[in-house]
Formats: sequence, C-alpha cells, structure tokens
Amino acid sequence: MKRKDMKTLLNSKPKHIWYLAIGVFVAAVLITYFTIPKLPDTLKIAAGQPGSYFYETAEIYKKYLAKQGIELEIIQSKGAAESLTLLSENKVDLALAHGGLTTKKESPDLISLGSISYEPLWVFQRKNTKMVTDISQLKGMKVATGEKGTGVEVIASNIFKAEGVNESNTTILHMGMKEAAESLIQGNIDAAVFMDPPENDRIREFFSSSAINEVSLKDSEALRRRFRYLHVIKIPPSGIDLALEQPHSELLTIAATAYLAANKKLDAALQYLLLSVIDEVHHDPTLISDENEFPSDKDIDLPLSQDADIYYKKGKPFLQQYLPFQIASLLERLIKVLLPLLLLGAPIFAYAPAAYDWHFRQKLARRYKSLVEIERQLANNHSNKSVTEFEAMLADVEKKLNDEKIPSSFTNQIFILREHIELVQRKIQRKMRG
Repeated sequence: MKRKDMKTLLNSKPKHIWYLAIGVFVAAVLITYFTIPKLPDTLKIAAGQPGSYFYETAEIYKKYLAKQGIELEIIQSKGAAESLTLLSENKVDLALAHGGLTTKKESPDLISLGSISYEPLWVFQRKNTKMVTDISQLKGMKVATGEKGTGVEVIASNIFKAEGVNESNTTILHMGMKEAAESLIQGNIDAAVFMDPPENDRIREFFSSSAINEVSLKDSEALRRRFRYLHVIKIPPSGIDLALEQPHSELLTIAATAYLAANKKLDAALQYLLLSVIDEVHHDPTLISDENEFPSDKDIDLPLSQDADIYYKKGKPFLQQYLPFQIASLLERLIKVLLPLLLLGAPIFAYAPAAYDWHFRQKLARRYKSLVEIERQLANNHSNKSVTEFEAMLADVEKKLNDEKIPSSFTNQIFILREHIELVQRKIQRKMRG
C-alpha cells in the first residue's frame, strides 16, 4: 500500500479507534506470550529395542523434528505393548505400536495419529524339521516368540490360542529377536515368530540363510477373518530378494498395521508437525505396500485424533506450509486469542465511530443551546441586561468552545458555530442600539 493511501486510511477513522485496535493487538500478543503455555521443545517416544523397525523409525523422526527445533528423546522398551503402557502412564509423549494390543476402552486417554506401515508376522523354521504350512502345525515343537510385553508376543499368543497351540502341547519360549535368531540358526529351537518389515536386515538374513526356511501360512485368510486387525500379505516369488530369488514361491503371511500413538493432551500444533513428518517418511512404496498407501487412518486400535482426521482430508495447515514450525505455531496460537477478541470487539469497532461523532456533536450542541438561550433572553430582556452582560455571556460560550478538545475532523462545524456566535454578537449590538 502506498504511503499516501495509508495516510488517507488512517485519517478516515478517528485516531482513537486505531489506538484501541493497536492496543487490543498488543494485549493479544502479551496474553499469548505470557499466559498460553509455550509448546515443549522436547518430546519422548517409546520405540522398542535398538535395531528394531520401530526404533529405527523413531531415529528418522528424530532427524526430521530436529530441523524444526524439536528434540525427540527415544525411550527403549521391550516392545510395542510396553510402549503403549509407558504412554498410558504419561512417561512418554508418543509410542510406536501396532494393531491388536489395546482398545479405545482399555486406553481412553490415547489417540492415534494414523497408521504408518504393515508389520508382518513371520514364521521361520529350522531346516530338517517337518514342513509347517499353518500355525497349528507348530504343536510339539520348540517355538520362540517375543519377550513378555512385546507386541509380537501378544499377537502370537492370540493366534496360538486360536490355533490350539499352547504350553501343554508345545514348548513356547520367550526370547528377544537376537537371541531367537541365534538359537534358530544354531538348531536349539525348531521355529521362531518375528514381527518386522521385510526391509529389516535380520528378516532378509533369514530369507538368505541356508539353515532356515520361511513358512507360508495357508490359513492367512482365515486368520484375517478371525482377527480383524490383521491383513493378508502376499509376497510374490523373488519379492524379497531378486538376486537370491527369495522366496522361491509365493509366500502368504499376515500383518498388523503399525501406527503412531499419542496422548490426547498433545498440542494440536505438535500433532500437525508429527503428521507432516510421518507423511514425509512413510508415503513411499515398500516391498509390501503401495505408494501413498501410508500414512492413513485405517486399522487402528485407538480413535484417530480430530487433527489427524482433518490433516488426512485437507492436508497440512496453511501457515505450516510456508513458515518454520515455531513461527507458524506462535501465529496459530495468536490467532486463537485474537479471533474471540475480534468477534467480541467487532460490534464495538462498528459503533465506535458513530459514538465518537455523537460525543463531540453533543459538545457542539451544548454551545448551540447556550446561543439559543442568549437569543431568547435578548428578545425578551425582562431583566434589563446590558450590552456588557450579554457580551460576557457570549464570551463564556466562546471560551467553553475553545476549552473543548474537539478533533480537527470537526473543523467545519466549529467554524460554523463561530460564525453563529458572531451573528448573535451583531444582534446584541443592533438590539441595544435600537
């Protein structure tokens, strides 16, 4: 806007109105700065064991958030189940988990920011053991599942129970991924159950190992129908490793969806920031998912946050598209303070100019009323006032007019009033001489 136009705009309204508007804005800024809690610059995320898919994912998040001035502290846990427990106990702000571990009723204070990937359940068996084609055939074997408190242990336990596999007919051992892998390769156990994406280095090693066979679960569809948080994953021949042609034939397995969980109290601005991060990290295709299939709002144990729902429908907030997160979040909080003030102040600002004009017109009207009274007394003059007395009364009107602090926008009305004062003065002189 040109300087001349700005000056015209400022002069078009009484300056007091602009002072009021500026005062309201400054007050809103101060209220935002001093009373609205500042967004934390550190978040904690529970992400399983180092080397796991969740832990590596958290490390990627950490790098992205650092660029926006947010430090992400990664907290180790036994697995996804314990991560959700830590989140429920407010020991962390975020947790990476997967379906089948909790419900809205069990975790009423938690929300989901969306699912981020498939997390397949893999069954590997030692070579030279009977060929397994479904979970029920693990009966009688030594089978390792995850440690107590891990997501794989919970999922495996549910499936084992449905398939009739239990500790009375099977030796079920609770081991971490590293220990289970070593025991399987060394022949100390017959089979092991793992949960990690096919891109995981340990999973790829299993496919290339000469001592281990992967198990294709022929009852995958039945398991999906029994456990609605599961998906059937079909991996084509050579879908894991083209050079080694692994797997040699189509492999069927099941997968839960991994998701990012948060506390309901997590600030909306931080939620949007995290949503933009997971969108950036997880939208690319993988060996078992298509491009832009993730992140999404599907297959989650917890209710999707309202902000996440808006994000998946409309995308990133306007300000965060163009400004650094810290600046955008400050402006968003300022808008939240200003908007109610503007809604409340709109009628005041709308009627303020009229009230302002009325106030000063009333001052001028009082001076006119005094002039009318002088003219009335002059016409009757029952008290036989002298010219000096009338002129003193007129001088008093002019003095009061001069003492009034009337803005320059009323200059024309003031000049007209002065002309009327002079007119009455001439009347006094003519009347008294006549």
